[in-house]
Amino acid sequence: VLVLCLRDYAQKSGFEQLVLASSGGVDSAVVCKIACDALGPENVHAIRMPSIYSSEHSRVDAIELHENLGCLDYEVQIEHQSIVDMLKAKYEAGNSMGSLTQSYNQVADENMQARLRDLYVMHFSNAYGAMPLSTGNKTESACGYYTHFDMNFSFAPIKDLYKFQVNDIARLHK
Repeated sequence: VLVLCLRDYAQKSGFEQLVLASSGGVDSAVVCKIACDALGPENVHAIRMPSIYSSEHSRVDAIELHENLGCLDYEVQIEHQSIVDMLKAKYEAGNSMGSLTQSYNQVADENMQARLRDLYVMHFSNAYGAMPLSTGNKTESACGYYTHFDMNFSFAPIKDLYKFQVNDIARLHK
């Protein structure tokens, strides 16, 4: 049903190609498989976007997945430290009440990479005409956890599935 829905939506929307951010995790793996089954692996662009916070294990898993599925594989490094440094400097310069560094939360630096991933996938979509897919599931939505490529996309194949259902589908299609 997930494959049929995606295929139908893409065709009715006039898209012949799909693009997604692929992290090596179960959500992006299931979405990538659904996409390949829906439009054929030759029409699926899977973009790996590692940063300084990414593990080598996730990179290897994503590459192996793309090879096994036969989809198009890209790696675009996320270098965001210069952006973080620029923003910190601007916030400090604009703050007349004192130093902001005492309350700085380092998690913001890690979350910046996810926002850039959104930007890169949307750029690919606009530049090459591929429909962008979200990899977000219902559990993430219910918890307010949208850190990976989830917010700005045309279609979200697993948005109505809880994480345990995504895991069940992954186990069925090893």
